[in-house]
Parts: sequence; C-alpha cells; structure tokens
Amino acid sequence: MEEIINGEKLWTKPFSIIMMVNLIAYTLIYMLMAILPLFILHIGGSKLMAGVISAVFTFTCFITRPWFGNLLDDKGRKTILQIGNIILLISIIGYNLFNSITMLLILRVIQGIGWSAVSTSTSTIVSDLIPPFKRFEGIGYYGMSTSIALAIGPALGLYIVENFNYSICYIVIAFLEIIVLVLGFLLNYEQQEKGERIRKSNQPVIFEKTAILPSAIFFFVAISYSGILTFIPSYAVYTGIRNISLFFIVFAAALFITRPTTGKIADRIGASKVILPGLVLLIISLLLLTKSTSLLMFLVAGVFYGLGYGSVQPVLNALVVTFAPVERRGSANATFLAANDIGMGIGAIMWGLVSQNIGFAYIYLFSSVLIALSIIVYLVVLKHRVNTHVCKTCL
Repeated sequence: MEEIINGEKLWTKPFSIIMMVNLIAYTLIYMLMAILPLFILHIGGSKLMAGVISAVFTFTCFITRPWFGNLLDDKGRKTILQIGNIILLISIIGYNLFNSITMLLILRVIQGIGWSAVSTSTSTIVSDLIPPFKRFEGIGYYGMSTSIALAIGPALGLYIVENFNYSICYIVIAFLEIIVLVLGFLLNYEQQEKGERIRKSNQPVIFEKTAILPSAIFFFVAISYSGILTFIPSYAVYTGIRNISLFFIVFAAALFITRPTTGKIADRIGASKVILPGLVLLIISLLLLTKSTSLLMFLVAGVFYGLGYGSVQPVLNALVVTFAPVERRGSANATFLAANDIGMGIGAIMWGLVSQNIGFAYIYLFSSVLIALSIIVYLVVLKHRVNTHVCKTCL
C-alpha cells in the first residue's frame, strides 16, 4: 500500500523494512518476557528472583537509552541498530548455554543493553522516514506492529515451551533475531550521512529537553500500564476469574484497531482532540477494574484500556518527534522510551507493595488518579504548546 501526497510516500521500502524489523524484534522480546520467569522457576529460582531478573532488564534499558540516543545522533541510526542486534543475538544464544541464576542475571543486563539500542534506533528511523504531514498516522502504524507482536509473542513462546522445551524456544528466538539482523543490513537508510541532518552541538545530553513534557505524560501512563501487564493475571486469580488470557487478546485487538485510526484523526483535527479522550478512556478502564467481578467486566475494561492506550501512546510519541530539532531526534526518542522504562519499573515495584498491603483493586484506583493528574498537567503546561507548534509544523 502506498499513500502519496505532494509527491511523498508513507509506505516506502525503508519504512516497510523497519516495520518488519520492529514487528519481529518486539515479537521475540515478548516471547522472552513470557517464558523467562517460568524458566527461572524451572531451574530452581524463586519468584522473587524471577521478578528481580525481569526488573533488571527494564532498568538497564532506562540507564542506557540516553547514551544510545546521543550515539544515534552522532554515529548513525543503522550502525547503532545493528550493534544492538548483535548484542541481542549474543544474549539469546547465552540462554541456551547457561542455566545458572547468576548468568541469567548477566545475560538479562546484556539483553537490556541490546534492546535499548534496537528499540531506540527503530523508533528514531521511523520518525525520520515519515512525512511530517503524516506523522501521527505513520507512528500509529509503527505502534500497530508492536500491538501485533504483543498478540503473537507471549502466545508463541508459551506454546513452544508447552509442546517442546525451553531450548527449542530459545533457538526459535535466536532465528528470529537473525532475521532482524539481516533485515537491518537491507535497510538502505542513513539520513544523517546524506547531509540532511546537521549536528548543531557536540555536547551529549541525558534527556532531550523538548521531549520532557510529552514524556512526563507518558510516564504516568506507563505506571498504570505496568499494573495492567504485571498484575491483571494475579488479580483475576484473586477474584476467581478464569481464562483471563482473553483480557490481553481483546486489549491487543483494541490497540491494533486504534493506533492507525487515531493517528489519521490526529493529523486532521489535532493531537489534543485524541490525547485527552484517550486519557479519559484509560480512567474509565481503570475504574472498571476496581469493581470487576466477572470475566466480562475484565474484557470491557481491556477494550477501553486498549482504545485509550492506542490513542495516547503514538500521538505523544509523534509530539516528541515534532518538538525535537531534527539533529536531536535520537535523544528525543530515547527520552520518551526512558519514560516508559522507568514508569514500568517504578510501577511494578509500587503496585507490588500496594497489592500486598491493601489489595489489587487499589492498584487501578491509584492508577486512575495518576492519569487524572496527567490530564491536568497536559491542560496546564502542554496543550497550548501542542496547538501552536503542530499548527506551525503543518504550514
């Protein structure tokens, strides 16, 4: 499919390749996320150690993203992408060679470094390739590939483990990573080497200042998202709900439908008219979860959360790209993704304490308060900037 306006295409060959790279890369990462805690228990580790090793990955990504963001702007997108892919492949091969808890911890750190490079590179390459007048729509399609991976990855990983073994699953994941590596070499793209990007400063930055406000909004969303991904299964068991895997299926389906659609809407009528209703949908979903006593209520909440998250995340990501100078896009995307990393990490720890001390329902009650706070922040400090800046960009 090609969309051409004023002689510019959205679905170019490089854009299609990076979409495939992102789809496969996220699929294998979700496969690892699903099976690794089970593997740790399988080799005699504790539930606590499974949580620690999972958290190490998130915090490693957070720590290394600013560094990779600067390298993307200084050294080139494709170079960092392929370095990250090689690091990922090494860590995946290691899972089949070592089965001690200490080595798994080290491998998880290595994997976090590789994934930080890959995910920051792909989001930056996409932001370079999308025509400005289709930025929300293009990033929506990019996010849709992640949604498909969310629907495929965990189910595929668990299926292979249940019907074969962990070793076969790691081999399949390594094969997928080799495909990603090959696709990376086929990506004929390096915009900054063509003179289209000019470094204005050689000074590295930890976080790109133009990305801080949209990233702060997404930080609140990420905290609530961690409560969804991490604690919904346990909450369902606590309330006696079976077949809760359906929650994630309807959630992924809502994401799949919403991301490209809301992107087109944002391009036409403005980002604020998508972000604010999306945040409201998140609040409705979270409040429903506080009262959910049946599978149907969980599923309805999953649909609302998918619609809300699918509206908010890609549009905020597009704003980060829109606000940032072209020579700082790598750092801007790194800042946005770091907000997700630290929000997910803090949320997992915080919601664990909340669920243990006062109950699962309070995770979603407090999450709704955080989303309400993000609406206030958006209205007070970001909405005017969004309206003025995006309008200037479209002229």
